[in-house]
Amino acid sequence: MNKNINNKNDCIVLLKFCKEKQYAKDIFDGRLYGNTIEFYKKLEDNYNNDIQGDSDEVTYKEKTENLHLLNEKTALKTKITKEYRYTDDDKIPVVCFMGFKIEELKYEDGHYSFPFNDNEINLFKKEFGEYCVMCYKEDIDVLLKEYCTNRFETKYDYNFKKITYMDMSSQEYKEIFESGTSERFFYKNTKYSYQHEYRIVIGMDILNSESRYIEIGNIKSALRFNADKLKELKFILKELKFILLDD
Repeated sequence: MNKNINNKNDCIVLLKFCKEKQYAKDIFDGRLYGNTIEFYKKLEDNYNNDIQGDSDEVTYKEKTENLHLLNEKTALKTKITKEYRYTDDDKIPVVCFMGFKIEELKYEDGHYSFPFNDNEINLFKKEFGEYCVMCYKEDIDVLLKEYCTNRFETKYDYNFKKITYMDMSSQEYKEIFESGTSERFFYKNTKYSYQHEYRIVIGMDILNSESRYIEIGNIKSALRFNADKLKELKFILKELKFILLDD
């Protein structure tokens, strides 16, 4: 990492909530589980979970003004929405974190903390899990590059960056979606902006691989703790590690 830890453009602190203690240990050890976009779509479609799930993930929905379905019994008209997706997207692994630039963290009396209130912490615990891992994004960037470009005969395209929140039926997203690039994976509906999401996308078929784990190796800066600790967690940023402060 850049020795000047105060270079705000270079330092991003990641946070991952996990449902099980073992899942947090996996992240700590650099074993990242590759969920698919289909998984997140089904959370909302099948389980009515629109906190973790999003049925609009990597989908362009075109609103039509002139096309309607007519209910013959009630004579009511319903607008038709056209939905477009790339079928192979359901095979591609994604790994999600929360992420914060230095200026997005709270800073007080010489230390940093995460910018959450009690209600947000309770929501994240309930929906995402009570076990947390924090680390520097740059640590994972280095390990991902090694994983995707040097470990296999086939080099995998990958990207790891911040999600942009916007209207997924907008002309802007339509142009991004139609470009056919991986950029379409890095946009979500505005209502999810509280997630502060950073996302890893790797251009491989995770469904037909030997394992759903993306094993990048030990994340040097990683720390594990219970989500309850977030309420009073204070830390100093120092080159490749965090220093936690006691009250």
